[in-house]
Amino acid sequence: MSIKGIIFDADGVLLDSMGIWDQAPEMYLRSKGITPEKHLGQKMFAMSMTEGAEYIKKHYLVDFPVTKILDGVTDTICTFYEQEVLLKPGVEETLRWIQKQRIPMTVATSSEKNVISKAFERLGIFSCFQQVFSCEEVGAGKDRPDIYYAAQQEMACRVEETIVFEDSFYALQTAKKAGFVTVGVYDRFSENQREEIQMLADHYLGKLSADQVRACIAQHDSGKE
Repeated sequence: MSIKGIIFDADGVLLDSMGIWDQAPEMYLRSKGITPEKHLGQKMFAMSMTEGAEYIKKHYLVDFPVTKILDGVTDTICTFYEQEVLLKPGVEETLRWIQKQRIPMTVATSSEKNVISKAFERLGIFSCFQQVFSCEEVGAGKDRPDIYYAAQQEMACRVEETIVFEDSFYALQTAKKAGFVTVGVYDRFSENQREEIQMLADHYLGKLSADQVRACIAQHDSGKE
């Protein structure tokens, strides 16, 4: 079996961006002259965007409509992606190496497609990918394999010929159950799941590098599991 396609998650794999989801509510409140409670971002991490906006309204901005708060937090996140987010170490080198091997690449992200695309354009990696797919676009989160199937079909390769790079346990679990080759990538924001990810994934990388990705591909190209 040879590898004929690669799917990358964006946040936590290609982009050093997971922290903004903790920080955005606090940044938004400070922009309104309000000092947020300690660890507000951690408290809101498990909430949906709408639930988070409702929490902020209840505890801080009682006179603000939820929709206005939601727009404000979203704008904070979008500005970060468009102006500040950086690539994780080793990403550009890895992508350029894969391009030289003529292996097609796509992106499967839970974030908004437009925001990720703008970040990629600013960072000079947008042209590396055939397509960026978002969960919103395909109509399902990463607890279902729809987004991975869409990305794989775009590259015209079979599931078992496709590697999925992810930093979260639940996304890797979905991809693995669907039959994809899986590679877990370390991110400090998923540190608490590191052991589970290492046990689940077919491969585990402390960071992306051309040498390590080459080794993962070589194992499957040579028929080893």
